[in-house]
Amino acid sequence: MARQNKKKISKKKARSKSEMMKDGYKKPINTKYNKTYATKAKKVLIETMRVDKVIEELQIHEETYHRWKKEKPEFEKAVTDGLKKALEEKCKDVKEALAFGYSRMGAAGKIGIGERTLYEWAEKYPSFSQAIDEGIALSLAKLEERAIMLGTGEPIKLEPDENGEERFINPKMIHPGSLQFLLEAKNRKEYGKEIKINDERSTFEKIKEKMKSRGESN
Repeated sequence: MARQNKKKISKKKARSKSEMMKDGYKKPINTKYNKTYATKAKKVLIETMRVDKVIEELQIHEETYHRWKKEKPEFEKAVTDGLKKALEEKCKDVKEALAFGYSRMGAAGKIGIGERTLYEWAEKYPSFSQAIDEGIALSLAKLEERAIMLGTGEPIKLEPDENGEERFINPKMIHPGSLQFLLEAKNRKEYGKEIKINDERSTFEKIKEKMKSRGESN
């Protein structure tokens, strides 16, 4: 009877150990805290902004991760600092991508995440949501500026080249239909119906009228 119990216990332990081995892990789950884990956690969070990657890197259970955050001040600080730094970088990167002209999906890919994650972070982190709004606003401002230049015939100023030299483009080289398409895609509510393809004046007048209503133009 005693032997049977021992066999059952040993099988139970074997199953428990097996359960602690997760997909992709090459070693058993760690349970004993090591001060080096704080540095590793911070590094992983700065690079990925993902807690699950920290858990995978340290080879610990999720429960262990949260327990260490409560019991180990240096680990909690490392996690907080890592997430803060990562969020700052992601906000900067997504704003730049959107301002450059990428769509939300394109910007998500540019900063190394999926579109679903983009929306999840926007809902979870107000600063990330603000960065998205600011990036889209900057992109739209650039398009409006180019549309205005197209209407006035003035040279359109581009971003400086790699040597810092100013660059300009002749507005005649820009097809008004392409600007219309981009404006509609960026702000369908304001530009989706009233601008006609190949009508340079309609684009210019529409934007001029809107800017005048804002008090931005005389």
